[in-house]
Amino acid sequence: MRRPRLSGNPNRNRLITYGILLAGFLIVFLSAVVTAMGGTSLEEGAMLPLGVRIGMAVLLGGIFFGWVTVRCPHCGHTLSIGGILPQDDCPHCGGRWE
Repeated sequence: MRRPRLSGNPNRNRLITYGILLAGFLIVFLSAVVTAMGGTSLEEGAMLPLGVRIGMAVLLGGIFFGWVTVRCPHCGHTLSIGGILPQDDCPHCGGRWE
């Protein structure tokens, strides 16, 4: 059974996923640096700073976005998110995209 066609090019969606993950990582990192420079330490049982929690949510959102959108537009199988080189065809069905 053919799965519904997803919008967009999987290679473009992969780059968008990388951007979301990078933004989340930067939010977590900068929030941790600002917290450390402010002299605040995380004591046992203390909550994580708001920036770290927001950054982690962005990271999880990026992973979910990649899982949902980096798929073959023909058969709907998930494609590898790893690697920088673009894929031109699906390893599952052989379908090509531009």
